Amino acid sequence: SGAKGFGIWGWCPFDAADMAVFSEVTASLLSVEHIIVNAAPIPPGKIRDAAGAAFVKGIESEEGAVILVSEYSTATKEAIIEYEGNRGSVIDLATGNPVAVRTKNGALSFSARLDTERARLFFVGDPSKLRK
Repeated sequence: SGAKGFGIWGWCPFDAADMAVFSEVTASLLSVEHIIVNAAPIPPGKIRDAAGAAFVKGIESEEGAVILVSEYSTATKEAIIEYEGNRGSVIDLATGNPVAVRTKNGALSFSARLDTERARLFFVGDPSKLRK
């Protein structure tokens, strides 16, 4: 469509703290924007939370996968993500740090703790595919 940017409704309460979070999320997405644009949804049978603690959705392309882990209660949750897709590193997009990965029955497996942050975004693949 050629659309660019984003809009914020003027009537909603949107303060400096909201702007900071909006900026952090945007920065996380920029490194995987090229994957998001060319990706397809990960089918439910290829990705799951083995602990049943959180919602897990993702998209994947030849260049890697982007996985969102979220749960919006106030309780601390520990999700165990299993992904039968791209092999490689798992990178926490908020910090840029690698996440410890295990393999289980041929699937990548990693944990995601949700406490004060109720949604976490991860990249799976070759870290050289992340854009700076």
